[in-house]
Amino acid sequence: MGVLVRRAAASVVVASVVAAAAVALPGAASAAPAAERAFGTTQDRSPELGVEATGGVIDGGSGYAIVDGIVSCTEAVAVRVSGSAVQFSTGAFGMFDALVDCAPGGPVAWDAVLPHLTDAPFEPGEVGASTRASVVDPDDGSPVGAEQSTTVTLTFALTG
Repeated sequence: MGVLVRRAAASVVVASVVAAAAVALPGAASAAPAAERAFGTTQDRSPELGVEATGGVIDGGSGYAIVDGIVSCTEAVAVRVSGSAVQFSTGAFGMFDALVDCAPGGPVAWDAVLPHLTDAPFEPGEVGASTRASVVDPDDGSPVGAEQSTTVTLTFALTG
């Protein structure tokens, strides 16, 4: 019991020190960690970034699911698009990852193989997709990103 009381007291002390530092240090309370910044804020002159999963197919030749979408940006940057998808009707779950050369002026299409990580394969139908686009800010090296969760429809396609 004594160890738990000491740990709780230590947590209170640490929280108090952090709160005091935020008040005592100029700018400390308003400085957000780089991971919490978003493109396009008034205090951040980084490019804007957007991502969207728009659909996908089941490749009739390989049986793999392929998810696709668009990414947009206001500066030329290499964007990592990653995420996961689940199909509740089958129990299929998978993760995807793609690297996209994004250019300003319009959305850039992306696609990524979505291998199923469960015993159940993906089938044509609705899939819940969670997608994240991330880049390293070319000006200051900080990580920034955009996220989207949506339902997309996988269709069946024969590819050669």
